[in-house]
Amino acid sequence: MTLPMKIFVYGTLMRGFSNHHLMKSCQFVGTATTKEKYALYIADFPFVTEKLQISPIQGEVYEVIDEESLKNLDDLEEHPTWYRRKPVTVVVEGSMSGEIEAELYFNEEYAIEGDVESVPSGYFRDALRAHAHL
Repeated sequence: MTLPMKIFVYGTLMRGFSNHHLMKSCQFVGTATTKEKYALYIADFPFVTEKLQISPIQGEVYEVIDEESLKNLDDLEEHPTWYRRKPVTVVVEGSMSGEIEAELYFNEEYAIEGDVESVPSGYFRDALRAHAHL
């Protein structure tokens, strides 16, 4: 993949969460929502799957400008074995409004059963009360 690239984040990589420090060298583009519907879940961590189309996913878009930042993100997400980074269309809000393509980390490996909680709104912050450790 050629840099710079846009990454859409929806969980702990967003501002105010535990892994946001990995975005320090990335440029914030804006808040955004996926154009297509996917399914957001929370287990010990948040993940999105393409298996079900429940709602658009809400998050943030960043521009990754250096190899080290991309490597750090891919390492966190264990791309391509645990999460897989794939292009999606997102709708950016605010002054940079419009549709753009960004990469989203999907997880199709985690079993959707047991303590896995669906987030029907598609917005990670909606499910945080029960998951303060994230």
